[in-house]
Amino acid sequence: MFTCPAAATAMLVAFQPVAAVEEVIIGTEASSYPPYIIVSPGRSVSGFEKELADEVCERASLQCSWDFAVFEDLLPGVASGRFDIVLGGIAVTDERKKEVDFSLSYGDPSDTIYFLGRPGAPTFDTATIGVQSGTIFESFVQNEHLSYRSYLTIDSLIAGAVAGEFDLLLSSLPQSDRSRLTNENGFVEKGSATIPDHGTAMAVCKGNTELKGRIDTALKAMMLDGTLETISDRWFP
Repeated sequence: MFTCPAAATAMLVAFQPVAAVEEVIIGTEASSYPPYIIVSPGRSVSGFEKELADEVCERASLQCSWDFAVFEDLLPGVASGRFDIVLGGIAVTDERKKEVDFSLSYGDPSDTIYFLGRPGAPTFDTATIGVQSGTIFESFVQNEHLSYRSYLTIDSLIAGAVAGEFDLLLSSLPQSDRSRLTNENGFVEKGSATIPDHGTAMAVCKGNTELKGRIDTALKAMMLDGTLETISDRWFP
């Protein structure tokens, strides 16, 4: 694994530059977030970011293995050195950039997010809102001082919505889950929120310039030769 300067500082160990190692651990969420990451019951990984990461690892001469955590533990995990890289539809924000470093963005920003609720649900300023913990949506409701309930996974968030444990859901849901709520459970859009981000990217430990440089070099080459567009078109037709 690459030495994480932030982790070394936290342990009061002076960081000394060391020769780069090729073996890295990629952390992602243990539950699927298609099409970005799809995790099988046996924990094999597929999806857009798996294919993207495979190409980056090959071009950057990295031997990549995968590990899993709940979403809220991904960024703290890379900041502490548990993981070398984390990914899984992670939005780049100014707040997060204070804690970790991000690669070049390979996903477009999506500033407008819609609340989902049943007809007759209260507006978001008086509603109890369901969010996934550790996401930009949880940060939004906290910063706006809104009433909310947080859930560790997308699956538990959706189950809570169906069970009526809160009024409105705020999340960038996979299309299959969004369709399930709207088509099978009668949910509708109930207003929107503007939550700025700078696109989707991989995160590495703050100060890990060598690993970030390798990733960015690979991504730049993939952008120039069309590989990134080809992979994206395959998963986002």
